[in-house]
Amino acid sequence: MNSFQSTVQSFSNDGGKLTEKQTIKLKLKDGHSDQANTNSERQDTAHPHQVVVDPTGEFLLSPDLGNDLIHVFSISTKGDITEKQPIKVSSGAGPRHVIFDRSGKILYCIEELANTVQVYRISYDSSEVKATELQRISTLRDSPTPQYLKDDKPKPAEGYVTVRLTLSIYEIAKFYTIPTNIHTER
Repeated sequence: MNSFQSTVQSFSNDGGKLTEKQTIKLKLKDGHSDQANTNSERQDTAHPHQVVVDPTGEFLLSPDLGNDLIHVFSISTKGDITEKQPIKVSSGAGPRHVIFDRSGKILYCIEELANTVQVYRISYDSSEVKATELQRISTLRDSPTPQYLKDDKPKPAEGYVTVRLTLSIYEIAKFYTIPTNIHTER
């Protein structure tokens, strides 16, 4: 992955020597820079920031700050990557990093430009990665209560809910997942 050249690359390992195998050039979506909430200075081209292999080992995810997408690539048994349907994020959000929870069913995305963490439920359908938005949480201190999207709060059967704790005035936030079967008293 090269953010400055807007590329995602694959390499082969030939006895400890890495050899470039494939380069995919990402382009800015048509009309993206004209959409509401986009940042013309930061979102003028595709900016992939990270690559993560999903828990199945069959897909590669790459958040793209410039396109407001999480690119999804399938990984063949030979190590070739093929672009699939991306995961769309809110216009102007600027996705930068993603990580799966231990179950592999929840994906957290840090949205740099919106100062939020977006939470998705991940499923797989016909060799595609499907993402359902669950929650958006601000990383800023004086932000409102976490927003649940589509009235689809995590359910007790799923086991965990995300909670934000802000530390001091320096806008450092810690996020925790807690079992939903724990009851707290107020």
